[in-house]
Amino acid sequence: MKPLLRLLAVPLVSATAFAADASTPVVRAGSESADAAAVARAIARVPAFQLQALGADDSARRRAVVEKLVVPELQGAAEARARGIDKRPRTADRIQELYARAMEAELSRLTSANEPVTEADVQKYFDEHKERFETPRRVRIWRILVNDEQLAKKILEESQGAGGPAKWRAFARDHSLDAATKLRDGDLGFVRADGQTDTPQLRVDPALFAAVEKLQDGQLVSEPLKLASGIAVVWRRGSLPPISRTVAQEGPAIRTLLTRQRLEGARQRLLTELRAQRVKVLESQLLETLPDASFAPPSASVRSLPPLPSATAAPAGAETPKPGDRGTR
Repeated sequence: MKPLLRLLAVPLVSATAFAADASTPVVRAGSESADAAAVARAIARVPAFQLQALGADDSARRRAVVEKLVVPELQGAAEARARGIDKRPRTADRIQELYARAMEAELSRLTSANEPVTEADVQKYFDEHKERFETPRRVRIWRILVNDEQLAKKILEESQGAGGPAKWRAFARDHSLDAATKLRDGDLGFVRADGQTDTPQLRVDPALFAAVEKLQDGQLVSEPLKLASGIAVVWRRGSLPPISRTVAQEGPAIRTLLTRQRLEGARQRLLTELRAQRVKVLESQLLETLPDASFAPPSASVRSLPPLPSATAAPAGAETPKPGDRGTR
């Protein structure tokens, strides 16, 4: 009999026999044991293609999973307990983290079962946030802002034809009053009819969009525009058509969002309830006693990787590799 199989408390039999008494240990290693349900979970963790390679039939595969997966885990757990590893603070922290993850998974399961996201929920969210799924036509605009009309006309005249873009860049860099765009050719990005841009913090005069609306991409506005902020020379550089998404297209993303929102709500309700019930002591002042070094980032020596073997000096007397007909040896 193989050494690992000597650990079996009960012979491995059929799945029907497993189900007869799920609490009876099927295998035991020291103080650790696994019942039929634990073995079944271990089998479920093995990908199907790997499971097929473990044996010719189900009985052989079950034995292989026990020998190669279950028994080593039990042996490791038993030895850890024998050495007192389970009593170490870091191990306790890790176990606590695993409990928290398991609770999070269970909360997610319960929330999905008790508060499922329906098609009506998806449609309601879509109807209430239509502005998120519809984008109007946008035009990309370059603008040089000056306070001299003659200079504006000069920029407009010299920026056309061959070499025009290069001259425009120079004019924008040297003369534009808009410090935010002068170093990027006066590029305002894509502008909407109401003056909004793709940058939420940037809004421009709607007169700019109105001035270029009937032009073709690549055309300059024929006359400088007098705006409240100055005199603008305007160039239409491109455009994007309107976009209108449907609920069918956005449904999966909306469903994911609503599921996350409901899970977060359930999480906050649970934490509030548990905090009221079980948090009895919170010694915040003790945190002040922790040394500042506990919160410092690791030193460069800790973060850096060890040097490659080729980067270190060879020991004295070592033979130097020599190139040959089949590479360096």
